Amino acid sequence: MSSSTSKRTTVSSPGKVLLAGGYLVLDPSHQGYVVSTSSRFYTSIASTSTPPPPPPSSSNSSSTTATIITVRSPQFVDAEWRYLVDSETGKVTEQEVGKGGKNKFVRIAVEKTLKVAEELVGKEKVAEGIKGGWDIIILGDNDFYSQRKQLESLSLPLTFDSLSHLPPFAPTHTTLGDVHKTGLGSSAALITSLCAAILLHLSAVPTSAFSSSTPSEENKPMQLVHNVAQYCHCLAQGKVGSGFDVSSAVWGSQIYRKFGVDALEELMTAEEGPSSSLLPSLQPSNPKWTNEVNPFGLPAHTRLMLADVDAGSDTPSLVGKVLKWKAAEPTVADMLWKTLSNANDALAIMFDTLNTMSSMDPSAYEEALTACATRRAGSWSGSAASETANSVIDVLSTTRDQSQSIRSLMKRMGDLSSVPIEPAGQTSLLNACYALPGVVAAGVPGAGGFDAIWVLVIDLPSTRSPTPAEQVESVWVGWKDMSVCPLSARAEKMGGLRIEKEGSVKGLEGVLV
Repeated sequence: MSSSTSKRTTVSSPGKVLLAGGYLVLDPSHQGYVVSTSSRFYTSIASTSTPPPPPPSSSNSSSTTATIITVRSPQFVDAEWRYLVDSETGKVTEQEVGKGGKNKFVRIAVEKTLKVAEELVGKEKVAEGIKGGWDIIILGDNDFYSQRKQLESLSLPLTFDSLSHLPPFAPTHTTLGDVHKTGLGSSAALITSLCAAILLHLSAVPTSAFSSSTPSEENKPMQLVHNVAQYCHCLAQGKVGSGFDVSSAVWGSQIYRKFGVDALEELMTAEEGPSSSLLPSLQPSNPKWTNEVNPFGLPAHTRLMLADVDAGSDTPSLVGKVLKWKAAEPTVADMLWKTLSNANDALAIMFDTLNTMSSMDPSAYEEALTACATRRAGSWSGSAASETANSVIDVLSTTRDQSQSIRSLMKRMGDLSSVPIEPAGQTSLLNACYALPGVVAAGVPGAGGFDAIWVLVIDLPSTRSPTPAEQVESVWVGWKDMSVCPLSARAEKMGGLRIEKEGSVKGLEGVLV
């Protein structure tokens, strides 16, 4: 890093868990139910007055209008990328640095977001803003990457307590290409935080845009950030995906409905020239951006528990196979998707109903949860003293049944498409969790596969030990058929993009020195 900095901007985006809506969320006629996590990606941009010189091998480094932007990810081996930005043409050239190889996601986010900024505030202001160079550091919380090897190297068991002994932003001791991800949406959170940080650092969007975690007609700058991040993420992936991961990285937990494919179709296929413009297509006023975001949250006094299992799944590969099956068997697939969509919607209604019950009669609600926290689901019915509390228990039982129904339908889709959406190993593990007291719901998130599991448990401070969470953790620790490592992430109520003060994030300030 340079010896002198004049301005720093730090922005973070949360990870995500798609509780319901896997595969269906690709179709705008269906919804996805997304929970944002406490685990975040951080992008910190420092304007530098003494930038590092370009590598001697760079043939185009002699341009007097060129500025160097260096991007580093200290958690990985050989994770440094250097970009030469020509302030006159806007061209971004990636230079070879070390053995880390090129990074398409970062390059596209830098190049396209700078171009949008130029269209928003003018080429001269952007040139002045990057003059002298930038040093960008990107970091992800530990939960985005498997910590199994780190814990084993320290002779620590795979427990929540052991995770607390790891330093923040722990080194992965591997390259970015070889790291084992946990499925929390690292690429979407990375790109979203990077795009937002660039636009904010250049004053292309105001700080006031980050004050709300829900989209609104008034907050068009944040909608623009979302559209830019979606574009960069899709372009880097080479296709238009569901977009829920970027949307939750911007606005947090939500009920999500995808934008139409034509929102980005023109930009994805266009041959971009020096005079081409990105802004008209990405502006919130473009009627093609039909995506919807509505509030979504877990029931009061419940806790979402997440675990990383043996090996990550290749989500694009799984999705491709399911979509191929859907195209080959449209009648069967459409019927199954409709049934599954109704089941997903019903689960969200149960969550909302429980939250309403909690607000209307907190005492009866807590009485119901207290009764269920120490009982297996088969003995929940009628276990509370009051009639109101037993009504809450009835909704809890329906919620549990609905979760099981969704699992069954997802497994059915996996069987029909020959895709391991809920592999046998996960089925055995989830069934063991379901058999425990105080477990409300469980499943494999998103597209499924050998990636992760989630379990929703009753979480009351008054519950005597062992609590539902402790009993679930005990099953995970003792599981013999596969290695199960918990994630420390919690569901985050106030999710979405936010501006960070470096000193308020544990471990961040030390990495930025």
